[in-house]
Amino acid sequence: MQKENKKIQERFQKRNQSFMSAGFENMKKDKIKKEIALRKQARLERFTAIRKVTEAFNDLALSQESLSESIEMIFSSNQEANIKGACNIRRILSKEFVPPTQEVVDAGVIPILINFIKRFDCPQLQYEAAWALCNIASGEEKHTLKIIQHGGVPFILDLLESPFDNIKDQGLWVLGNITGDKSSYSEIICKYDGVPRIIKVITESKSDSLLKSATWALGNICKGERAPDFIVIKDAVWVFCDMLHKEDEEILQNALWVLSSITECSEESGNMLITKGVLSKIKSFLYHKEYNIYLPSVLILGHISAGSDDQTSAVVNCGAIEAVVPLLNAPKKEIRKEAAWFLSNISAGDYNHIQKLIDAEVFPKIIRMLFREEREVQFEALWTIVNAVGKGNNEQVNYLVRVGVLSAIVFCLSVSDPKFLQVAFLAIKLILESGKQLSTESGSNPYAVIFEESGGVESLENLQKHHNYKIYQEANNLVTKFFGGVSEDQDLIDMINSP
Repeated sequence: MQKENKKIQERFQKRNQSFMSAGFENMKKDKIKKEIALRKQARLERFTAIRKVTEAFNDLALSQESLSESIEMIFSSNQEANIKGACNIRRILSKEFVPPTQEVVDAGVIPILINFIKRFDCPQLQYEAAWALCNIASGEEKHTLKIIQHGGVPFILDLLESPFDNIKDQGLWVLGNITGDKSSYSEIICKYDGVPRIIKVITESKSDSLLKSATWALGNICKGERAPDFIVIKDAVWVFCDMLHKEDEEILQNALWVLSSITECSEESGNMLITKGVLSKIKSFLYHKEYNIYLPSVLILGHISAGSDDQTSAVVNCGAIEAVVPLLNAPKKEIRKEAAWFLSNISAGDYNHIQKLIDAEVFPKIIRMLFREEREVQFEALWTIVNAVGKGNNEQVNYLVRVGVLSAIVFCLSVSDPKFLQVAFLAIKLILESGKQLSTESGSNPYAVIFEESGGVESLENLQKHHNYKIYQEANNLVTKFFGGVSEDQDLIDMINSP
């Protein structure tokens, strides 16, 4: 999956190579890296990575048999004592506040519990032991690692072959907790064919409860920076596509968040979703009332649209633009930001995709966002403009000028953030370069005239006093190139050479 992470950066580079300068390429790379990191962090916070099986029990009754006594039962040669000891331990570890997980681990219980889950002749012992392991794996990473080091993974996977759903369910919870603790542990589960074995549970399950646990566990395996190579989890994509037709919202949320993670890192997964014919279904979720359903849907469509022009066309043709536009007015800032980000990916396509945005009257809304939005959202809106003027034809750039893009960009020059200003400078440069082709017989650049009348030149001159040298230099270069100004460097040379 690390190799796949590079592909998304390559796709963005390819999309913009026809108009990128070396400086812009670096800006775009930096933006993409930050987007990936921020989205992964946000997604991991939402996606329930660790679960603890809790239950209501009588603390007074439990206190009658101490932890040490329960551990003694675990080591007993009596099967009934083993069952009772495992039951007590998993109940003790179910406590919400500061469970004694370390004490249990230090007592050497883990290898005994692993032996218990091998006991297909005693399902009750398997069940209690698996539950106890689940709660151990919900502790700290060092506790989870102990289960792995004692060779527990293949035997936990064997629980998925049990004829009893409750035992399968506990096995899935342990697997989900192991991978939820650290994504690199997914490789260990995949080593023992964990993905196809969980998929088998999903395809054969008639229980919604078991289906929820299986999709959650499989999702934990497929997500994260160190998720397995795409070829290992490829079949899981088809499974999660099928989950999109389920009515249960928990299953639906898990499926969407995992597909968001996979499509972020793999262009091939986008092709699979297109082939499966689920883009229209995903688009329909943009109208859903549940935040954790429509947000990952925006991300999935945004990731796919960042791929090839054919993939962008597939997203556009399913009606995604029209469905996303209302989200620009969503109450939550994050939704507005992701909606603008999605549109920036569309505008980074070809002129046909840009025309679709024009026909949907997207740009007047984007321009308004440049005036009124918070910085993060404003930044995505600005990239939507930059991509459009970079990839659009002269007529499309002229349209953007007519609807007021230059005055909006001039407004953006009041921002002090250097990275934001560099993107604004790029937009100015691209628009004014396009305006050169429309110059009148007198040599006047009509876009430069509008820019100057909007206060743009004055803003650029003010930015020549910016504390960041790159900002001073780029502002100075724009004035010199498009408005006949003399650079401050030239002023210095003239002063030195003067008698």
